[in-house]
Amino acid sequence: MSRSQRDIRAAAAAGRFVVEDVEVAFACAAGALVGVMHLVAANPRLSVERKTDEMVRNVLRMFGMPDAEAAAIVKRPLPKKR
Repeated sequence: MSRSQRDIRAAAAAGRFVVEDVEVAFACAAGALVGVMHLVAANPRLSVERKTDEMVRNVLRMFGMPDAEAAAIVKRPLPKKR
């Protein structure tokens, strides 16, 4: 299991996400990422950061997170690498 799948499973167990199948949820998130990568590659004038933030916010909402919470999470700085 990938770290992403582990995190999706943990968020669902904590009641933060609503997912029936972790593998499908992971595929949805991965597909959204690939789509945004394609969008930005096709139009280099687009802001990678802005489009990525929009994608993350939409994926969090797709998993059942309220919009205000998803928006607040997207505004947080990225964690530092370990």
